[in-house]
Amino acid sequence: MLEVRDAPPLSVPLRFFLGAPLFGIAGALLLLIYPDTALASRWHPHAVAVLHCFTAGLMLQAMLGALFQVLPVAAGSLVPRPRLLAGVVHPASVLGAVLLVAGFLLPGYHLTGIGAALLALACGVFVVAIAPGLLHATARDPARRLMRVAVAGLAVAVALGFGLAHQLEHGAGARFVTLVNLHALWALAGWALPLVAGVAVLVVPMFYITPAYPKTLLSLAAVALPVLLAAISAAAWLGAEGLARGLALGVSVFALGFAGITYRLFLLRRRTRTDAAGSGWRAAMVALAGGAALLAVAMLASDPDTAQRAAMALGVVLAIGVFSGVIGAMLQKILPFLITLRLAALGLGARLTGGPGERALRAQTWLQSAAVLLLLIAICLPRVAVFAGAVLLLAQCSFAWNVWRFALAYRHTRATRQPNEPHA
Repeated sequence: MLEVRDAPPLSVPLRFFLGAPLFGIAGALLLLIYPDTALASRWHPHAVAVLHCFTAGLMLQAMLGALFQVLPVAAGSLVPRPRLLAGVVHPASVLGAVLLVAGFLLPGYHLTGIGAALLALACGVFVVAIAPGLLHATARDPARRLMRVAVAGLAVAVALGFGLAHQLEHGAGARFVTLVNLHALWALAGWALPLVAGVAVLVVPMFYITPAYPKTLLSLAAVALPVLLAAISAAAWLGAEGLARGLALGVSVFALGFAGITYRLFLLRRRTRTDAAGSGWRAAMVALAGGAALLAVAMLASDPDTAQRAAMALGVVLAIGVFSGVIGAMLQKILPFLITLRLAALGLGARLTGGPGERALRAQTWLQSAAVLLLLIAICLPRVAVFAGAVLLLAQCSFAWNVWRFALAYRHTRATRQPNEPHA
């Protein structure tokens, strides 16, 4: 049940949503500037910088904005003083992500540590502020459980990332590689994946008139996933690499199961007309299934070169194909929904005029999918990297323009319509 009256001011999530695409554009530009190195190895600073444009930049901004909106409306968890909290979290997280990426590109200036500290501050303040409401929320359905897992995963991922940044500034320790792998595990499987799953449980049935997700199965998964991630972390830290790799396959099972369930629900939808956002969700679920397979290859491959390429492909598929793809699909639906609710609250009607059309939204979805395919090809054929970067840049610019057009349309609508009643 949506509690729209508990929604924060539209400006709170909007400030995160409007800035998120800029990080995607920056990542694509870096790929064009460094085509020979950005896809050469997961350990190259250029590759790390591109990856963090999408993870610490685009994904984090969009997902923080989504939590500001979703927690009070759908999870029954009030966010205290959302304007003030966003006023602290947003600038700190943006500046932190910018400095973190700059630090990878300009070693020796201690920008990595400063950026990581700002990100830790932003996420720490956010987690501490929302934790009491989230822990005491009365609802017990899978969406709320998954969001709790996601917030805990964010805290762990940020803590591990801060530790890695400290090592980069002061010399890598003996367990640097283990920390890198655990940071990636918690950021993608402990933070991003359960949050996407929690949001999907709410929005997919609502917007696409599909059957509900199986509550019992997802509730069990919400309990099993953090236990599994903790077991993997313990095994890796104790040096039991074989056990850690075997347990990591359980993450593949969760991802594959969620992707299969979501795709099946789209096939069973009562609203048969396909739109760009629905296509984006389905493409992201196909990518997630592919990511589960790539994780298995990266874990089990005996050939180091194969494992390296699989790890690179996994980063591309998850960061750009799955999570950035879902964010694009989600914002195409949620933004006009939030805007029309706000217009209705202002007495300006519930119809938005001047936003991006279906054709523009579809073009962005196709460009995003094409970019992912070309990036995967470029991992094996480096000469394709420039072309892949160009298509990715087009996809990210299209995404940014579509998001900004929604905001411009909202501003135009407010300026041109006379309210039917006083400001509520």
